[in-house]
Amino acid sequence: MQYIFFIFLYILSFNVKAQNIYSAIHYNDKFDVRSSKGIKKIEEITIFYNSNSSEKKRDIYHLNQYFYIIKQEGFDSENNLKYRSTIKYKNDSIKLSINSEKNIPIYGNERSLVLYEYDIKNYLVKITKKDNYNKIFEIITFENDSIGNPIMLVINNGEYGYEKAIYNYKSNTYSTAVFNTNNELIVSNKDIKLDFNIPDERYTYNEQNDLVKDNKYIFEYKYDKYGNWTKKVRYKLLNDKKIRDAEFSRKITYL
Repeated sequence: MQYIFFIFLYILSFNVKAQNIYSAIHYNDKFDVRSSKGIKKIEEITIFYNSNSSEKKRDIYHLNQYFYIIKQEGFDSENNLKYRSTIKYKNDSIKLSINSEKNIPIYGNERSLVLYEYDIKNYLVKITKKDNYNKIFEIITFENDSIGNPIMLVINNGEYGYEKAIYNYKSNTYSTAVFNTNNELIVSNKDIKLDFNIPDERYTYNEQNDLVKDNKYIFEYKYDKYGNWTKKVRYKLLNDKKIRDAEFSRKITYL
């Protein structure tokens, strides 16, 4: 029982803190927009549906000239500010730091600072996290392959073990494996999609190259004159029936 408990803590560390190889690969992705015209701000409202109720949230993203987020604010269904963050870059595209503030019920505001370090090729090699008191509470280090994708991730010098990845660039996929401190395999995942900008032959896309059907969901879109979607509805496929699962609306402020 104790062994299972420690496994749970380990997986919690990799998933709740979102410090796994998947997040490392996508940590510096651009915002999902068409690049035909500059964008100053995007306000996005998300509604998740279930059988008995719905959950709503609102996010505001401020973008730089290369469509990277430089400021973000998140609100709950009552329009209360839940978090805000400011992101700094080198050359407007290489992430250097994230300064965040979260509102936690009862506890109050929690601040954190995340710092990113790179090698001479600008491959990410280290993430350092600091708390309200500027004290380091987490360090993540990476080993990368020849094109900069992480092949190993270690948190706090292996306190929880480590995660490894193997890439198949021909098929646009990769596999991961998580090991504990005794080098024992805990969990593995195979055939994870690497680059989401490359269409998957198994799925259906529209003229704007947006996904409209995969093996689990169907999507419907509305677009503005610049080709950016302003509304997206997601339906879950269940016994050949479409069940509304989520709705995303965007108000885009162009330059």
